[in-house]
Amino acid sequence: EPWRVYTVANETAGIHIMVGDRLGLRDRLVSELIKGLLAPALLIAPLLGLLIWISLGQGLRPLRAMANEVRSREADDVRPIDSAHAPAEVKPLTEALNGLFAKVETARRHEREVTAFAAHELRTPLAGLKTQAQIAMATEDPAVRQGALQRIVLSVDRTTRLVRQLLALTKLDAGGPPPTPETVPVAPIFDEITDSAHGVGPQVSVAIDPALRDLTIRASREVLTLALRNLHENAV
Repeated sequence: EPWRVYTVANETAGIHIMVGDRLGLRDRLVSELIKGLLAPALLIAPLLGLLIWISLGQGLRPLRAMANEVRSREADDVRPIDSAHAPAEVKPLTEALNGLFAKVETARRHEREVTAFAAHELRTPLAGLKTQAQIAMATEDPAVRQGALQRIVLSVDRTTRLVRQLLALTKLDAGGPPPTPETVPVAPIFDEITDSAHGVGPQVSVAIDPALRDLTIRASREVLTLALRNLHENAV
């Protein structure tokens, strides 16, 4: 029968100490220990798995309820999700979704307001265009027809200006990153606006104050140009 022996020799005292252990006995002890641990583990593992499954199911229930609620909503339903009974782990996700819904609702409301405003502002010039076109078609007088056509051209210019202003307003209110301010000289912007102005007849005189030649403003050049062009066009 195999043994494992460990020996310590003390030559001074003339002593040899030998400790022996039967390998068969050690193997039986290890085997019995494994059997003693394996049987409870086989019984506990399914129970532990069941408890973990139940715990995960309970923990994920708020997420499933939230997913079902969002899935059942219509495309235009952006009401905030009720997070009063949500666990602490889910509340950050709920708050983030509610914040996203609020941003979407703000953007949609702004879009509706811009659409309504544009429809209201364009209704009058379009009606005027139709009236002048009907006058030009119905009259036999060349002078009246010519006057109606000139008013049509003028109305088209005004409508074009209005559409451009509405597009600029929409771009500024789109909620993008704020423009970067810079030191902008005002005189070149005024020169650009007056040089590119259309529809200014001989009865209208536009003069730039010489004091503005040395004026600089800390602002976004694009936004400042839009504001000054709008001011100039409204004045004309």
